[in-house]
Amino acid sequence: MLINFKDQDLSIRKETLASGGEVAKYCPEILQGKVEQIVQYYMDNLAVVSQQNDPEGHLEACCNNSAWAIGELGLAYPNEFGTFAPHFVNRIVEILIDENHKVRDEF
Repeated sequence: MLINFKDQDLSIRKETLASGGEVAKYCPEILQGKVEQIVQYYMDNLAVVSQQNDPEGHLEACCNNSAWAIGELGLAYPNEFGTFAPHFVNRIVEILIDENHKVRDEF
């Protein structure tokens, strides 16, 4: 699964990102000891992409799946996740707020 987090085929990557969230939710023991590495993969996929640059919506799905999965990791591993929470919150704010400090009306 870790290899597929960086797959260049975005349809594979978006499904892997979602699967990781499901694993964190239903089988968290599988990811024990890998939380730091996995959170970094998810953080790398949190990005604002215009529809023009992502006509099929794969990058948007990667971002959405990453945000959801990070939340699942936070619930599954609250002690380990505490160090990542501020970075996650800052990244989400960067995604939601545009350069004029207003909530984006489109991504």
